[in-house]
Amino acid sequence: MLRQLKLIACVGLLGISTYAIALAQGPGAGSTGNPTLDHPGWIHIPGELINPSCVHQLPKGANVEVNGNGQVTGEVTVNGRHYAQYAPCSDAPVVLRPQGQTPGVSSPIGTTNQWVETAERYVSLNSSDDIDYLAANWTVPSSPSEYGAIIYLFNGIEPSTETWILQPVLQFGYNGSFGGNYWVIASWVVSPHYSFYSDPEQVYTGDVLLGTTEMIGQSTYNNTLYYEVTAQDTNSGASTWITTSTKGLHWVYGFDGTLEAYDVTSCAQYPANGSEAFTNTQFDHGYTLLTPISPQSWTADVITPNPGPACAFSVTPNAAGSTLYWTP
Repeated sequence: MLRQLKLIACVGLLGISTYAIALAQGPGAGSTGNPTLDHPGWIHIPGELINPSCVHQLPKGANVEVNGNGQVTGEVTVNGRHYAQYAPCSDAPVVLRPQGQTPGVSSPIGTTNQWVETAERYVSLNSSDDIDYLAANWTVPSSPSEYGAIIYLFNGIEPSTETWILQPVLQFGYNGSFGGNYWVIASWVVSPHYSFYSDPEQVYTGDVLLGTTEMIGQSTYNNTLYYEVTAQDTNSGASTWITTSTKGLHWVYGFDGTLEAYDVTSCAQYPANGSEAFTNTQFDHGYTLLTPISPQSWTADVITPNPGPACAFSVTPNAAGSTLYWTP
């Protein structure tokens, strides 16, 4: 299920943030204004504000099925057997990921409700080639000295349509579905009409995590790609994973490390140690050969605008990963 990480010795490069540019374009047609106020009772999952009835917890190893057109059907299987059937979400979520963001999203002045910073990379690949493997280690940080916010730290991949994300996620705080004033890991499949996460596992400050998104199969007959997303605590051995198949998507965006936050009104609501290093990053394409993407050049993106507290955010890519910084 997991392959041993290997060090890719490449030089990290700073660049102009396409994500920052996308956000700076401002409101467009269909403005939602303040989504939290417009949608009372909705919850902040990674990258979206969503009706909680559209978010589904699945047992470890569950598979999210798609049809011949690449659309999620709502059927979930476990070990090849039917587990559940979910109806598509009747309410479109408010997308808060920088690219693909719902137009016109705003947040109260003084409050952060968005991606905060990331090390990202667009990879130019031919139409039959995709990002096939992304993995990194990161360490569970100190808890925030003030509670009340939701903190997400993760790596992951997106397709060119910017409508999906596959991500192993470390979380602090209650997001409306699970969590609390402690750290948990879960693996997520977020698609246009469905959002799924694997059974959460509690983890502890100082534990070393391994987050992996890996292509585990490919059908040349109908160009279906099969992915597994895994979050693992290498200290305790706890792990939680989810699988899905996709069709008609071209997976070209990678995120080595991302800080995302909701309901943050004070820098003290960020982890108290002030940084998170994503290390031993492996970033591959060319299934089944899994050829390293080279150079491994991540772009440092501090996402703007951010109406919340200014906490000296910065991102430093390096030869084998990236480090996110803030002042708590």
